[in-house]
This record gives sequence, C-alpha cells and structure tokens, in this order.
Amino acid sequence: MGDSAAIPVPVDPAPGVFTYQVYLSPYPGWWRRWRGRVITRDEDGVHDIWAWQSARGREHLVEQLWADVHRDIAWRRGGAAVQLLEVQFKPG
Repeated sequence: MGDSAAIPVPVDPAPGVFTYQVYLSPYPGWWRRWRGRVITRDEDGVHDIWAWQSARGREHLVEQLWADVHRDIAWRRGGAAVQLLEVQFKPG
C-alpha cells in the first residue's frame, strides 16, 4: 500500500454485505508512528467511521485493525466463526 492511505472506493455491495476499508498514514511526532482507522459501509451505503488508532509500526497497526475487523464481523454474525474468503486492496 505504500506510505499513503487506501482511499475508500465506491462499491455496490450485495444485500446484507458490509465493506471494510482500512486507512493508514504515517503520523508525525518524536517517534515514527502510524495511525489508522476502519471505515465500514452497509448495504444502504451508510458509512461508519471508527476511531483513530495508533501504533509504533505499520505492521502492528495493521494487526490491531485486522483484529478489530474480525471481532466486528463475528459480532454481526452472532459470534459465529469468521473465515475471510476475499480481501481487496487498492494500491496507494
């Protein structure tokens, strides 16, 4: 994805489908940090923008956000196991 953010891409989700988009960017400061957030969009096109998170490294931040996405999907499925079959990235 590079150093820039993944820009939300308009999609036409199927009924009952949520899209999850991860936004990452370097964050200035004394220590090189990364910040990121997740943006969801439901079948009606309603966006939900999650709170910013930060981490010392990009990989650690991706792991945090990935875990949050998994928990959210499991919650929406009533706690059922989650298996992601497809992940799409927009090059930055």
